[in-house]
Amino acid sequence: MAHRLFTYGTLCAPEVMEAVAGRLFQASPARLPDHAVYRVRGADYPGLLPRPGARTEGLLWEGLDGAALGRLDRYEGDLYVRQQVRILTGRGARLVWTYQVRPGRRGLLSGEPWDYAQFRERRLPRLLGRPRER
Repeated sequence: MAHRLFTYGTLCAPEVMEAVAGRLFQASPARLPDHAVYRVRGADYPGLLPRPGARTEGLLWEGLDGAALGRLDRYEGDLYVRQQVRILTGRGARLVWTYQVRPGRRGLLSGEPWDYAQFRERRLPRLLGRPRER
């Protein structure tokens, strides 16, 4: 069975998705209404939680197999829970998986918005074990 996954943080970087899932999948822009992304305290990654009126931009990855989804579950760890959400794409609304911060762990979020561009520039090279490009 093929799965769809909405990502909003480190897994939006194709290099990270490939390293974690074992290969790349088809990706397209998508957004998740009524959810916000905040930086996790002391970490280089974000957390997602429901927030009425907010909007989260991200990617829809399609065609994930069960093995890839299992690797992603392990990568996300116990801070997150995989849940189904309704996202919006250029082809309409879709019901897909995403990872949200577990309700009992939301106190770990800083309240500061997470910035993908800043992550990509400053933190991604370290995550991948590469020197930062200048």
